[in-house]
Amino acid sequence: MKRALALGAFLVGALLGTACGKAPGTSAPTPDSCDGRRETAQKQVQDTIEYHLQCSTDNDCTQVPFATLCFDSCTRAVNTQGVSAVREAVARVDQTVCATYEQDHCPLIHPPCLPATAICKHGYCR
Repeated sequence: MKRALALGAFLVGALLGTACGKAPGTSAPTPDSCDGRRETAQKQVQDTIEYHLQCSTDNDCTQVPFATLCFDSCTRAVNTQGVSAVREAVARVDQTVCATYEQDHCPLIHPPCLPATAICKHGYCR
């Protein structure tokens, strides 16, 4: 009887966790949950930005929006050659990972953003 109750409690917990966008038995978001899509989108765009950080002078650097339909994090510094790659990454994420984000009633928070200037420091745009 205890075993049956324990199994029942586990199944209820697993169902509730799945309904809330969390993998059963974990606190990590599932890839298709709002949190999971936001994290995936951020990682994909951030990876592209990080690939395009090298610079020699401040003129090699600029700011790009670090935002998709799933998240908004103001801007990030990137080298000028990487601007189009970052824009393409954002477009790709918006068309795939974030395509139904708003329709699924996922929250999009727009933080207050301060103007930023990109500089080259120790060979990397900051």
